[in-house]
Parts: sequence; structure tokens; C-alpha cells
Amino acid sequence: MLARGVQTRVSVGSLHVITLCVLIGLSSFSLACQTLAPQAPLEPGADHALTLIVAELQMHLRDDPYRVHAAIAENGQTVFEDARWQIVRLQAARESAAEPPGDIDLVLHFARALSLERMRRYDDAARAYEHVSGSASALAAAASGAGEVMRSFAEHSQPLTSAADAAEEIEGVERRLAQWRELVREHRESSYEPMARQEAEAWEMLRVELLARTREPDVATGAARRLIERNRESKLLAQHLIRLGDLYAEAARREYLHHRARVRALDVQRYDSFLEQAFASYELAMDERKPSLRREAANKIEALLAYHDGVRAHVR
Repeated sequence: MLARGVQTRVSVGSLHVITLCVLIGLSSFSLACQTLAPQAPLEPGADHALTLIVAELQMHLRDDPYRVHAAIAENGQTVFEDARWQIVRLQAARESAAEPPGDIDLVLHFARALSLERMRRYDDAARAYEHVSGSASALAAAASGAGEVMRSFAEHSQPLTSAADAAEEIEGVERRLAQWRELVREHRESSYEPMARQEAEAWEMLRVELLARTREPDVATGAARRLIERNRESKLLAQHLIRLGDLYAEAARREYLHHRARVRALDVQRYDSFLEQAFASYELAMDERKPSLRREAANKIEALLAYHDGVRAHVR
């Protein structure tokens, strides 16, 4: 759990060496310790609070945001939201105490940027890194590189311009999706790859929804199946499976409603195929460990079975 009860005053000299060493990594350990070792006596409360915040943040930065949901703090926020809040409190305390700028401020900006990255607030993260990149700190080079990545991510996260029609909107989403896939390749095997993957996944999810609203069922379900194939390691896999089940269930209902409205005779083979695919998708989603998703999938199976019983009774 992230540190609580943060002191209201933090002096420049109170930055503990371990705080910076945790942030910049073992490769720069010696340089950081030589450069930023505190010359003034430590204030244990404030220094300990900052060290705990940064150490906890660094521990959760090892989590893969594409594969794993962010850990939740006791206040119900993610650990990254909680860390950012505590860092902002420390920064406000220093401003209120009129503390002169120092190394601790650079560490606070850098740690806040790391939190904002994981909150997908890329513009804000880039600005936080800018406070550090122009300094003489051992963190400057890392902040410069990270800031460049965040500016790129922010650019590709901007909302699309208004489209004249559905086809143009879909084309815009597909272009953005292609850009994020390129960023995945660009950042292969780096800490930014899973972040780019989750953004590409989000745009592909939007593409599925647009196709579900504007295209035939086969097109939408095909897009949903490709989404699943590309994201089998995603933390959202069960949700994708449930959505695919929904699309197949909606397609089966549409077949029957067209029959009821005398638009066309019921294509039993097509109806049964949609139904079977829906059940199969829901059943796969029930392998999810999260109880709420298992219940959701089970409830959808039960509702679809009840609907099918009504269809069968009417068709007879």
C-alpha cells in the first residue's frame, strides 16, 4: 500500500539516495549516489514517505498494463492514481513552504510522469518529463527519451476529426489502428510495447463497434474474431469473448425477427450457426478467473437459452 500521512514539509537536502536509485535503475546507481547524496541531515518522515511512494510505484511499473489490470489501493483508486495524488501533495507542500528548487523536485516530476504514463495521460506525462529533461540531473537523459515517446503517444491518442459518414469514420479508425500497430513494432521488447498494445487494442475495439452498427453481422463478428486472435494475451480477453457472443446472439435474434416480420423465411441453418457461436464464446469467457465476468457470461447463456426456447416453440 502506498505511503500515507505524508509530512507537510520536505527540505531539499532530505532526498534519500535510494529514491533516485529506484527511479533511474541499477545501471546508473553509482552515478546517482555520487551526484545526489544528501549533504544535509535527513528528515526521516518526509524522506521515508517519498522513498515509499517511489519504491511502490516502481514495483507496480513492472506489471504489464496490457496483460494485467492495475493494482487497486485501499482508497479504491489504482496504485498509479494514488501515487500521483500523493506526489502532487508533496509538490504542493513544498510550494507552500517556499522551498527552493532542488533535486527532490526533479524526482517528484519524474515519478509523477511515470504515474501519468500508466494512467494513459500522455500529454500530462510529457509535460512532467519536460521539467526534468532540461536539468543537469542524472534523470535528464531518461526524461528526455521518455518525453519523446509520450509526445508520440499523445499525438496518436487525439480524437478523430468529424467524419462525413460511417465509412469515413471506419477508415479513420483503421488508419489510427495501423499507426498504433507500427508503434508496437517500434517499441518492441521495451517497457512501452505493452502500453502501445493496449492502445492498439482499444482502437480495434472501437472498429468492432462501428462495424456492428453499420455493417452486416458477418462483418462485425469477423472483426471481433480478429480482435480476439490478435489479443489472446490481453487482460480484456474475456470481455472480447463476451462481446463476440453478444454479436452472434444479436445476429441470431435478427434472423428470427426477420422471419417474424415476414421479411424472409427463417434460415434455420444460419440461425443455429449464430446461436452455437454465441454459446461457444460465452463458455470460453467463463474460463476467466474474475467472478463478475464468469457470472456475466453465465447469465447471458441462460438468457439466450430462454430466448431460443421461445423461438423453438414458435417455429414449431
